[in-house]
Amino acid sequence: MLVRTVDIDPTKYADKTVVIGVRVHGPSGLDDGWSRLISLEVKPVLASPRDLKATNVRDAVHLQWTANAPEFRIFRRQSDGKAAADSDWEQIGDTTQPSFDDKSIEYGKMLQYRVESVRKTGDIWQESDPSEAISWTPKDEFPPAVPTGLVTISGTRSVELVWDRVADSDLAGYRVYRNGVKVADGLQTPSYSDKDVVAGGKYSYQVSAVDQAGNESGKSVAADAVME
Repeated sequence: MLVRTVDIDPTKYADKTVVIGVRVHGPSGLDDGWSRLISLEVKPVLASPRDLKATNVRDAVHLQWTANAPEFRIFRRQSDGKAAADSDWEQIGDTTQPSFDDKSIEYGKMLQYRVESVRKTGDIWQESDPSEAISWTPKDEFPPAVPTGLVTISGTRSVELVWDRVADSDLAGYRVYRNGVKVADGLQTPSYSDKDVVAGGKYSYQVSAVDQAGNESGKSVAADAVME
């Protein structure tokens, strides 16, 4: 079987509909006529996205780039320090905007990203060359929610504290502050019994939450207690 490839400059036919067919001539100049004719709408070449950047956002990596195209495809690979083959890249999403949030990440593991512009004409997808690849290591920089609902109950020899549980999935524990000084850390439950108090003492308590990356939330609204 004879196979031949002919390159045609598409810029000459941009935004035009062309009809393509093949006619093969034999040694004597005879031919069997035209092959099946194909109608094709030629579009201008899509420019590759540029200035691809990544930033950490809560529970995701935010990607942003510059490009003018109807749609974009986003690709990712685990970075192992080696040159990337095309088969290493996995498409993780598509979007009509020049930005995307990758929410399927694992903190501390380096990733590489690249983006391509795409356009669909009929049943055919036109693709640009991919953007330059960038490397990024997601980092948890975001503290958990501030605890709420702090209540104090003064006893004869202690002050009992309870508050609402923080729902963050990466919560590591709670810290308790008395008069601005930390008196407890690493609490696994939203309660604390402060026995380091004296009769007649006046105390102001606040609570914060800490996640597994060591990020601490702001302190809760203060709750006061007065010992009899």
